[in-house]
Amino acid sequence: MLMTQSDLAYALNINIQDLKQIKWDVSMPRPANLVQIQARVAKRFNLTLTEIVGGQRSRRITRPRMIGYWLSSKLTTASLPQIGRIYNKDHTTIMYGIKVVESWRKHSIENEAQWYEAAESLLKEFSQQDAT
Repeated sequence: MLMTQSDLAYALNINIQDLKQIKWDVSMPRPANLVQIQARVAKRFNLTLTEIVGGQRSRRITRPRMIGYWLSSKLTTASLPQIGRIYNKDHTTIMYGIKVVESWRKHSIENEAQWYEAAESLLKEFSQQDAT
C-alpha cells in the first residue's frame, strides 16, 4: 500500500511542508519511510514501537534504538531533526547514536561487533528489498 504525503506526514508526526522539503535521492536504496525502519528494528529485536520511541535507557532497548537512528541516516535523506521527531529525541541524541553504531565497527570488542553485525544485516535486508 502506498502512502500519500499526508499519511506519511501524519505517521512521522511532522508538518507536510517539512515532508516536501526532504530531498529524496533516487539512486540511494531506501525503504518507503522512517516508520518502516522503526517497525523492522522493533520486530528484529523483539521490542514494541513504544519501547523504540520511549525514554527507557536499558541497553536492551537503547542499542536497537541507535541502530534505528543509524539505518534512518543511511537509508533516507531525512535530516537529523526529522529523524529525531520520529523517535521523540533531539537531533543531538540522533547524532550521538549514529556515532556509537559507527564506533562498534571500529572496535574489536565482541559484544559491540555483534551489534554492528546486526545493524549491517538489517541494512542489507533493506537493500535487497529495494532491489526486488
